[in-house]
Amino acid sequence: MEERRILAEQTTEYPKLSMALIVVLLVLSPFVSVYLSYVAFVICVYRMARYDAKVFATDYCILLPLTQLFRTDAGMSLLIWLCLVAAIWYFMWGKIRGDGALLFLLAIMCFLLLRMQMNIRRYVLCFGQIFVLYTLLPKQDAQSSARSAKAYCWSLAISSFYALLLRDTSQMVAVRGEESAAIWGTSIMRFYGLFEDPNYYTTLLIIGLATLCKLKDSGRMKGITFWCLGAALAVFGVMTYSKTFFLTFVLLGGIYIIWQFWNRKVFRGVFFSAAAFVAVLYVMYSENSPFAIVLERLTGGSGLADITTGRTDLFVLYWNAIRENLGSLLFGLGFNAPRLGQDPHNLYIEIIYYTGFIGLGLVLAFYISMIARMKNNVIAVKKQNIIAKYVVILMVAILYLSLHGFFELVTYGGLFIGFLSLNIIKKEEESITETEML
Repeated sequence: MEERRILAEQTTEYPKLSMALIVVLLVLSPFVSVYLSYVAFVICVYRMARYDAKVFATDYCILLPLTQLFRTDAGMSLLIWLCLVAAIWYFMWGKIRGDGALLFLLAIMCFLLLRMQMNIRRYVLCFGQIFVLYTLLPKQDAQSSARSAKAYCWSLAISSFYALLLRDTSQMVAVRGEESAAIWGTSIMRFYGLFEDPNYYTTLLIIGLATLCKLKDSGRMKGITFWCLGAALAVFGVMTYSKTFFLTFVLLGGIYIIWQFWNRKVFRGVFFSAAAFVAVLYVMYSENSPFAIVLERLTGGSGLADITTGRTDLFVLYWNAIRENLGSLLFGLGFNAPRLGQDPHNLYIEIIYYTGFIGLGLVLAFYISMIARMKNNVIAVKKQNIIAKYVVILMVAILYLSLHGFFELVTYGGLFIGFLSLNIIKKEEESITETEML
């Protein structure tokens, strides 16, 4: 068994055939039977045992946009259980490294046990995803990280085309539910992709766009592929009529322009600045475009609560519940705490509500220790500018200021992509890194 593991770890070629079979089974499952997802799960477990953590990381990135298809008949994503099995497997076969990340991981495991209130499903999701971050990420290198990031972007684009092609079918409605109107009383519907909530779909799209920027800057993706994939993800994002997508897309565009000037690519910076100016004029004066509808959603409210779709009222409501007593402030109300009308629409407030400031502190400390650990994996990453290093993680952190997700797989998937991006460096820097590590 040990010889097989060593042989697998020396293999850099990604096994595509069985993964293609998994994807085919998942896209057919709404039309044939949900039990095709179980067959796909068995094949995934085989690949996990047969290949190393680098291959599984790519599998995870491919399956993340397809998670709504990769489900049990009871509706729980099989990717959650697959990740838990994989985390245990790679932890058992890996070398245990006594560092800050392991210390915080064990602390989170014990603390969440105290706050789970016998809600096993939520515990498996939360701790299992944190555990898989710990076991998979340190085993990645620049090549495998770039491969996984590209696989994620392609999977997101292809799954979006699949959802668009079958948008009005009964099978797609059964997968993700009915779509809602962009503006109440109109027939303009928001595109949900493969997800029940367009906010999570929007989150994956923005993370995908930020990842594409990182891949292009590092020379890991050709220009034509970058622009085609980027345009596809942007169009799908526009079809969601999401205020969050619109604002974060503008922010990412601004960061990308600054990025060009930072890299001394003045002509590109000026060109993109001019293009952005023209785009702003078009948005301001267009009447029938999707952007006009988004602007109406942003400016059509009578107050801050309307503009934020009630998020500000929710923040106050949850914060009042959190500070009700010292116990709830420090330890939270536990996993079975009731929703206060709606979910909090802020990940940080949500974590405090369920696990208190101690829970938030442990989670943030673990993530910071993982960032430090990931940076140590690739020595030459220190030569990148600060935008190139952290752009994907930054977008994830900003997106969850207006979105909850402590008990959502998409949240941890976005974090996985963000941490993985720390390893994506230029090929010439990768060769320097390998020399330094010898």
